[in-house]
Amino acid sequence: MNYDIWGFILIGLAVWRISDMLSDTNQSGLYGTLDWLRSIVGVKYDTNSIPFGKYGSIASGILCLLCNSIWLGFLFTILWCINQKLTILVSLPFALSAVAILIEKWRTK
Repeated sequence: MNYDIWGFILIGLAVWRISDMLSDTNQSGLYGTLDWLRSIVGVKYDTNSIPFGKYGSIASGILCLLCNSIWLGFLFTILWCINQKLTILVSLPFALSAVAILIEKWRTK
């Protein structure tokens, strides 16, 4: 099976969706898993419930969609080089979620 362009699109959507989930503090995830992960890497909240991370830390990088998408892109590239089929299978649910969100945003615009 040739994954070239479709694999690129699928993985790109998955990286965007995962990056969005990690950086958007309004998304807590199933049973608060995203909140838990953010707290482990050091994301803190000020008195106005605004999230922050120490400058240059993993916490500040996780709160930045553009920053964490680069690192997730590296991770998915490595996974792609190791096993293309597994990378597609891991990416598929996130890519489908991204498409559903984009359709919903387009529909309700």
